[in-house]
Amino acid sequence: MAYFDTPQKARIQGTLLLADHVKATYGITYTQADLAAVFGTSRAQISHVKRDSPRTFANNPLTSETRGRKRKFGPEDCQELINTIHQNLMPSSGLGRLK
Repeated sequence: MAYFDTPQKARIQGTLLLADHVKATYGITYTQADLAAVFGTSRAQISHVKRDSPRTFANNPLTSETRGRKRKFGPEDCQELINTIHQNLMPSSGLGRLK
């Protein structure tokens, strides 16, 4: 298989999505040979791009972060620190509550 640069692969993926939409909406079919002729590639390359799912893992807000070092000071620790400051330091100093 030949090397695809990102813009060409993105164009093929976009065309595949559009072709699937047109097929579902209007009933107009296409073949992979048709797309291969348009983009100047082989049917096998179109099949490979079609099998490749778009990278959505990094964009999914429901997945937990797996890259980098683990945080030593998380949101719970931050809230605990704020609560400790409010309970111990703020009443004696005469300053209002921090937000």
